[in-house]
Amino acid sequence: MDPIERIRVPWSEVDELPGRDFTSRWIHVAPEIRALFERASYIDLNEHRLAGFPTDLIEGFHLLSLLDHLANGVLSIDDPGWSGLNYGFDRVRFVSPVHVGDRFRLIGHVESVTSKGDARLVRLRCALEVEGGSRPAVAADWLVYWMAEGA
Repeated sequence: MDPIERIRVPWSEVDELPGRDFTSRWIHVAPEIRALFERASYIDLNEHRLAGFPTDLIEGFHLLSLLDHLANGVLSIDDPGWSGLNYGFDRVRFVSPVHVGDRFRLIGHVESVTSKGDARLVRLRCALEVEGGSRPAVAADWLVYWMAEGA
């Protein structure tokens, strides 16, 4: 089993995070979860679906949405009273397909931490690695906004 690599620091050490790596646990998407995502995102109601779209393919936006879940398990502040907001993405690529049942995990790198008053804008270089795959499923530069209590 591949090790999970966590980053958990007190707020006072957030500025020292650039250069650190993190790795999540392996997960997979079950058929019933795929169906729930398609229903919740209204993809199942799209009038124009691609002919021949594989019924076991995990949609790119579904994979992208899982970054938050996977990162929360391995990247956090060890202080009460902080929170994080999704600030957006500078770059997202859906590089290779993921199918129902494929195992994948988040591999990440803290690129930078920028002070915004009492808050921090954190740039994460992220990839969803598919078990046994030669290329990532998703590559994304993700921006998150971390705030300490009262920021």
